[in-house]
Amino acid sequence: MVKASYLAGIVLAASIVAATGAEYELGCPITPFATGTVRQAIDDVCGNTGDSNAASPKGKQNLVKNNLCSSGDPRTLSLSDFMSLQSQAAAMHIPFGADGFGPDRVEHLPENRAPLSSGQFRVNDQPIREGDLVRTVAFVDDPHAADLGSGEDVNCHQPDAAGNDIHINLVETPAPPKPLRTDSDEVKQQKREARKAALCKAIVAEMIPHFRPDAFDPVFLAAIAKQKLPVRISGQLFFDASHRPCNDDGPQDSSVRGSLWEIHPIYTLDVCKNGTLQQCPADSEAVWTSLQEWATMNAVSASTMRAEMELEDDEDRKGEHEGE
Repeated sequence: MVKASYLAGIVLAASIVAATGAEYELGCPITPFATGTVRQAIDDVCGNTGDSNAASPKGKQNLVKNNLCSSGDPRTLSLSDFMSLQSQAAAMHIPFGADGFGPDRVEHLPENRAPLSSGQFRVNDQPIREGDLVRTVAFVDDPHAADLGSGEDVNCHQPDAAGNDIHINLVETPAPPKPLRTDSDEVKQQKREARKAALCKAIVAEMIPHFRPDAFDPVFLAAIAKQKLPVRISGQLFFDASHRPCNDDGPQDSSVRGSLWEIHPIYTLDVCKNGTLQQCPADSEAVWTSLQEWATMNAVSASTMRAEMELEDDEDRKGEHEGE
């Protein structure tokens, strides 16, 4: 595992060194996705650093966000492992978070991300690094295209769904339902508070727009969430320093989560044939079906799912990625 982590660090560093052009550069011979894909429109207009200079803290973070080249055997992490990594980051005084809003927002990003991939972080007494290939098993919550309208710096402020990340909450227990537009204000507030408490124990995973396969559609993911089926998600371990995690008093950021360590970008997503986490061990291939196969077999009605999603009240998404 140490060798795999070391190699993953080399691949990450190599892709970062090469990725400085105006167009997106993959940085490795093939994409990591389980299904075929092609360059997307954003790949021709937005490079690996997004709208930031590669030498800036934001540009350095964007480069890691856009890495599709982590390799090796994925290391299985529990959600509690992600929480432990957050505690370690705080103890090591890794900068994170932001102050202010809009044009006055100031992010506290690491000037130097080397400590994140240095091997100082540990899970089960083994070193783990930003850039390592990891996976986890959890339930999907509220998958959606983020930053519509304003866009995000890493994606060159593209305004539409095709040019933005798909944001997914991962939870060990299905989170309470989102408020509906038809709910009373009192019920909406009760549901929001219940969700915040649940999401303070969650982590975040993101599907980036670069080379994104068609199967990575929030409609399919929302159908999986509705059926409360566990998923196995693999991808790059990444520290999103733009936010703040919950503390004992609850959410400290508009994007609610228990750890800033994410799976970002997502490389593969598989759906379990069973309904509990205990029945869905990460290393038992017999219980897993790829997202593309699952969507085909289950004949998900995109129009029906979108209609259901539109009934939800999305007030809590406002400012979710403020300043990014």
